[in-house]
Amino acid sequence: MYRMNVSTPFPVIVGIYLLSFIFIFLWLFFSIDRAEIIDSFFWQFLWASAFVQFINYFVAVHCAGMLIAFSLFARRYLRLQKNALLKFMSNLILTLIVITCLYIFTHEILYPIVRLQAEELHSMSTMSNELYKQAGQKKASGDYKTALVYIDFSLAIDKNNPNKINEKLNIINNLSPDELHIYERLTTSDTRTTLFDAEDVQGLLQKAETAYFTDKDYVRAYTYAESVLTLDSSNKRAMWISNIAWEEISARKVDPAIEKARYLISEKRRGYEAFSREDFIEAYYIFKALDKQYPHDPYIEFYLNDILHKLPDVSFFSDEAELVLSLPVIGDDYFVFLNSKDESTREIISVDSMARVADEMFFKNIEVFGFLKQGTILYHYIVPYGKLNNDYININGIHREDNSRQTVTQYLRGVPPVDKLKGIKLNVDPLDFSYYKITTADLQAMSIWQLVKTMGILNDYANYQRVLFLELLLKISMPILLLVFSLVCARIAITQSADYIANPPRILYLFLPIIPFLALFIVDMVIYLYKIITGFLYFSFGGVFTVLVLLAAHIFVITVLFFNISRRLYKQTAG
Repeated sequence: MYRMNVSTPFPVIVGIYLLSFIFIFLWLFFSIDRAEIIDSFFWQFLWASAFVQFINYFVAVHCAGMLIAFSLFARRYLRLQKNALLKFMSNLILTLIVITCLYIFTHEILYPIVRLQAEELHSMSTMSNELYKQAGQKKASGDYKTALVYIDFSLAIDKNNPNKINEKLNIINNLSPDELHIYERLTTSDTRTTLFDAEDVQGLLQKAETAYFTDKDYVRAYTYAESVLTLDSSNKRAMWISNIAWEEISARKVDPAIEKARYLISEKRRGYEAFSREDFIEAYYIFKALDKQYPHDPYIEFYLNDILHKLPDVSFFSDEAELVLSLPVIGDDYFVFLNSKDESTREIISVDSMARVADEMFFKNIEVFGFLKQGTILYHYIVPYGKLNNDYININGIHREDNSRQTVTQYLRGVPPVDKLKGIKLNVDPLDFSYYKITTADLQAMSIWQLVKTMGILNDYANYQRVLFLELLLKISMPILLLVFSLVCARIAITQSADYIANPPRILYLFLPIIPFLALFIVDMVIYLYKIITGFLYFSFGGVFTVLVLLAAHIFVITVLFFNISRRLYKQTAG
């Protein structure tokens, strides 16, 4: 007569897995500060964090499950007939191998993805909340324009937060009419089809001809002709009217109204010429200044909108970069990487700090060295701010309002190969930037394939290679250690269960919750000692010797444990 009618220990072990995950999930649910995670991310972050923590503690949880299942619940295997013993041991090894393979798949495939997702959700939440906080502070100080920039960045991450949406509306309501118009111009999505109420080319050309030939209104004629060219830059008739109308305007006597119109037309022409030669930065400032003076001119509005859609390819707003990179949550994020090399030259880039908001990545204090392989410096320059644009770091920072506050690159030596429009060409994947600032904790959290990838990325950093190889060796050893821990726990549990097989004392059940925590302490200590021994062997005798020693030790321990468990079960069966 036995207390538990469980034929094998493995359903009990699975039950321990489930209970442990539920415990971790509930613990995180009540311990996570809801203020740190934005509402739209919370449940996704909670599930991801619970999964990550469960995998972090899986070895200890598994050992606890083995101890509990084999010592207290699964008893029928202690009454095996001799002819069933071999089958049971085969099933035991097969099941442990399956569990180990599932652990490898989960830890090496799912775990890195989910862990990265959890980190990004937390990072984006922290960034969005900090931006929202800064927006409130700027609003309280009366700096509504800056507050609006912050709140827009915050909403880029947390799009549907009603509190942040209402705060943005409150900030907008505090803007002056001119500031509101400028903001609307900067955030508009107008296209060519909306210019002049979508009038067609022929209609505008007809108005230009009527104004010139019939009304002799050369200002209107020039404006309509330029409007045609806005829609059809190759229209020869519009070009002719534009030129002769401009000549008439220029030849007329000075008159305040004519002078004002002449200035407007001249600036429009200058802006259009800058736009035509794709100097979008100069064109932006020209039309930006005109927009302040003539806030409802459709020609100006159209070109300003069009320029704002083209600016991200050649520039960025440096005041946005300054605002984002000044946030307290950014901190010191210094890293260095080898951007390019060939047989004779090298280029090294260092970055003081980096920040990512939504899909935008900003950099602060970029320093670039180009030198010959022998050490002679070819060029050296420093850029205060930059922004990632595809495979370039754009260094053409312009201030949203002030033309005099453009980002200035300090060229200290030589002539660097910088693209005038795009900036610094990256010969590495920007997604790999995180690898250039890795810490020991980052290495320990990486999977085997991530470590192999990191070794390839950092193959020019000799100091990293040995550390990475050691960490890789330890990662490969973990599944084998899981198998060893499983057999050790089974052996201990089977031995202890013999004393109370028929009627285990009830008080033992009170100690069941302690077993996982005890297993966690012991497992962590054993793994720590294992790492010390492995590191000593590797740095003392090299990688090949260490691999051979560990392989022989693992095979020996597993073989001894396997036959020891078989022998123990055989004795109990015989008894």
